[in-house]
Amino acid sequence: KVKDPPWHPPESVRREHEKRGDVLPRVVPPGPDNPLGHRMMRLAIPGGAYLIHGTNDPRGIGMQATHGCMRLYPEDIEALFDMVPVDT
Repeated sequence: KVKDPPWHPPESVRREHEKRGDVLPRVVPPGPDNPLGHRMMRLAIPGGAYLIHGTNDPRGIGMQATHGCMRLYPEDIEALFDMVPVDT
């Protein structure tokens, strides 16, 4: 569980954006441009690449705009984050 996480875009995502002319940095710091929002929880799936996290753009919730993560509205991830202990 991480509050105000930095985002480390996977190389596959960086390449996908690069094809569209959108160069992503290796690390997006916490703040308004970070697509993870203010809370992140990593799932214990081998490889550790899947997350439950917030978003900086709630309009995208429910849209096919993810690479496997579960995005929640900011108020929902904050509530869940406070309820779920580590190693649940």
